Amino acid sequence: MINVIFCVYKRPEMSDEEFREFWWESHGPFVKARSEILRMKRYVQMPRLLAPGFESVASARGAPEPFDGIAMVSWESMDELKATFTDPAAKKAARELLEDERRFIDFSRSPIFFTEEKVVVWN
Repeated sequence: MINVIFCVYKRPEMSDEEFREFWWESHGPFVKARSEILRMKRYVQMPRLLAPGFESVASARGAPEPFDGIAMVSWESMDELKATFTDPAAKKAARELLEDERRFIDFSRSPIFFTEEKVVVWN
């Protein structure tokens, strides 16, 4: 499995609630509608837990500011991902997603990278 990982910080003018609502209620369905064209196997949204008490784990480690969330998009193979780079419909869908992401993601602070998945434990 090939993945792209987005470590997301919300736009500074957005509240946590606005960010989550847009990501889940607007952007999620927007991605889903284009997933087949983009040959996606999986799209997962993982917002940061806002429940009190979890900050102490990061604080004890001297960790930097947490991301507002992480998103992961997966493809079955490198060939499936590469096919999206040359397909005009997929290129159009990718541009549309990028424009939608500009509405809620602070790109200047949000790393993005590709990974190859190696499952170590799967219970």
